[in-house]
Order: sequence, then structure tokens, then C-alpha cells
Amino acid sequence: MDFTASLDMGWMEKMAEIFRDYTERTTRSHMEMKKSSITWHYRSTDPEWGQFQCRQNNVVPNRPIEVLVGKNNLEVRPIAANKSEIVKCILYHNPGVEFIFCAGDDKTDEDMFRAPLLFPPSSISKATMEPPLSVTLVDSTKEHSDVEPVVSPEAVFMTAVGHSSKRTFTSWHVTTPQEVVEHVLYLTGETPPGEDMKGYL
Repeated sequence: MDFTASLDMGWMEKMAEIFRDYTERTTRSHMEMKKSSITWHYRSTDPEWGQFQCRQNNVVPNRPIEVLVGKNNLEVRPIAANKSEIVKCILYHNPGVEFIFCAGDDKTDEDMFRAPLLFPPSSISKATMEPPLSVTLVDSTKEHSDVEPVVSPEAVFMTAVGHSSKRTFTSWHVTTPQEVVEHVLYLTGETPPGEDMKGYL
């Protein structure tokens, strides 16, 4: 599914010009272009000068984009092209799913972890999901109605990957990507639980 095909991506060239200017003025910084985002990195530069450049924030106005100030980087992306919106889009088009599992080790994954919070406790009422931006912006020619996902909060598992002291929005945690693979294999019946896994089950 290509979320950017129907979006206005004309802002990227303008932002590229701005970030190229940042790069020329900041030794050892660089720009990273992706399909749906552009990031300026200044990890190896003078941190105070890099932060000063970020505060200039000369982004393209009046466009459906968002600016993320990360750890030694500045990212610009469409508001509908983040992991949270992608999860919402998948769920919107598949409201009959009964189990959700997401895992990630990056700061941007915290957006994804917040997406399922739209579900109320199953004992209270059914959840009603409005069409997310990732649906309405990508296909603005249709009228989209609300849907009622059937998944219960008890069947939603958001899992952070990394050091145990990592601050995260999730309730579940593993320390390595290998643990994620092992647990998924176990859930699909591909492998029996080993001694290392029994503490998690």
C-alpha cells in the first residue's frame, strides 16, 4: 500500500533546499531522503550549533506535514505517513481482526503504540472508529463511514524492544529483536517454548 501516491509531496523539494542549506552551514551534518520523509542529521556536529539550526524551523507553511525534533535530528513527514496512522488504516480496512501485536525499538514506534488506545474496555461499550487521516487524505474522492473494530483491549499487545530502563508507552517489553522472533514463532506454533521463554508466557 503506497500512502504517498495520493498525497501532495511537493513540499519535499522545498525542504530539501532548506536542509541542504543547513548542511552547507554545519560541518559533518547530512541530509537523509526517504520516500515519504526527509531528515537532517547533526549527531557529529557541534550540538549547540545544530540545535540552533533546528530552532530556525523554516518549514513549508500550509502543507499537511509535521515536524519531529529527534535526538540530534530534524524530520519532516506527511501527517498521514507515520506508524500510528498506518496501524489505524490497516485496522480501519480490517475491523474484524481479533488480535493485534506490534513491536518496535525506535522513538517513532511510540506513535504506533498509542494507536490502539481508541478502544474502550470491552465491558463498557463497543469501539467506534472514525476514518483516519491515512484513509481520508489518501482517498479523498470517497465518503468514508465509521467502523466498529471487534478486537478487545485484552487482545492488543504493544511491545517495546530494548533496555529495561527504556521509557515507553507500552505495557510489554523484551530486550532483543531475537526475543520478538522467538515469541512470534511460539505463538504461530512453529517452535516449543524454551527455558528462556517460559518466564514471559
